[in-house]
Amino acid sequence: VCFSQIFMFGSFMLVPFQIAEWGKAIWVAQYNAAGSILNGLNIIRQALGNHLPIETARHFQQGGLDQMRRYLERSALVILALAALIVGGLLGVGDWAVETLFGVRFAEAAAVLPYAALGPLVGMLSLVSQAGGLVIKQTEHIFWSYVAGTVVSFALAPILIPTFGLLGAVWVSNAGVLVPTIWHMFVFKRQLGEMAGSTATSFDE
Repeated sequence: VCFSQIFMFGSFMLVPFQIAEWGKAIWVAQYNAAGSILNGLNIIRQALGNHLPIETARHFQQGGLDQMRRYLERSALVILALAALIVGGLLGVGDWAVETLFGVRFAEAAAVLPYAALGPLVGMLSLVSQAGGLVIKQTEHIFWSYVAGTVVSFALAPILIPTFGLLGAVWVSNAGVLVPTIWHMFVFKRQLGEMAGSTATSFDE
């Protein structure tokens, strides 16, 4: 778990340093401005991080794998709906929020704000698979998912940031979040399938 946190840091939290290396100083300030506005999403993430493992364990105890899977699928749909709602809201008020908080000099931050929200919001799906993984005691993949995210982030930074500027930096960050998320979801789904197959075989015997 400790090593997972280290690679999670490398996966998407080093982007300001990558911008400084491959881009312009003003992009760092604009990226941080967008990030400051999106920090409010951490409240949602923290709430989900506390709620999902408890509820997932409860559903597993009450109804086994099937009930737990249905609960996690509903949770994933709620997260995606919330993500769409927030991104839509940022499209509407992003310009006003950035200008009010940081001034017109940071207008480019407003332009990338909805894109910058995609990674953190969709990345909350990893909380769903991680909660399920904790319940079935399968968490080894979390470490490797963040290793993959770190590798992808470092590989894309020297390509996307010089080519696309601030928007490129946002997608470096998004890739660093989405790669581990997709990894989580894929591995967890496979693990559920294996457990369900094992349970069915045991029942037949």
